[in-house]
Amino acid sequence: MKVESVIRLVNIMVAEKNFPNARKMILKEWNRLTEAQNYVLLNSNAQQFVKIIKEELEQGTFGTLTDSDKEVLILVNRYIRDLQFRTARRICENHHSLLERPEAQKWLTSEARYMYEIWKKSV
Repeated sequence: MKVESVIRLVNIMVAEKNFPNARKMILKEWNRLTEAQNYVLLNSNAQQFVKIIKEELEQGTFGTLTDSDKEVLILVNRYIRDLQFRTARRICENHHSLLERPEAQKWLTSEARYMYEIWKKSV
């Protein structure tokens, strides 16, 4: 695929908030997209997304959480957002080791991190 087509697709995917597919395409075409002449053709949101992926790759946090781990973290965020604290607390107690990991903490909203810290102290 031509690099211009890749850039156009990444720009569209990021604009439509289709981040999983945008991430796959960026990782697949990493070398070409990070070249200076191609990078400047990405829109500002796509450039920010590339920077985030680059930081994850440098820090080694990319890919350390499984899909099931991410689902648990998303559930915790959702239950706390919906004020279903009893269910969120039960999930936190069952997945204590997951929630202690730094890469998992980045997936939690500030409210979820706050509630988890409170629950952790009360146990």
